[in-house]
Amino acid sequence: MNDLSKKLSVNSNNYLIIWYVCLCLANKYHMDIPFDNKSWHQLTNMPAIQFNNIELRIVELLNFELGMSPDKLEEIKTQIENASCTENKNYDKANT
Repeated sequence: MNDLSKKLSVNSNNYLIIWYVCLCLANKYHMDIPFDNKSWHQLTNMPAIQFNNIELRIVELLNFELGMSPDKLEEIKTQIENASCTENKNYDKANT
């Protein structure tokens, strides 16, 4: 079993892949007949096993609860904004 204490690191190299996986999960959550994983693999041009592993990791981090309260959504939004600010500051420092 995966070690749930490990965080899913979001950075400038992988944020788009994580975004696609989250879109895939949202599609599965909201649609009666969602796109299949093969379509998502083609869209992202990444190996199926890698896509599936990231999808599983995100679902595990969410404790298999894809719905969330407005308060939880605001908390996550703040975390993403803070991570984005940190990433931008690191980028600015590296390029000055």
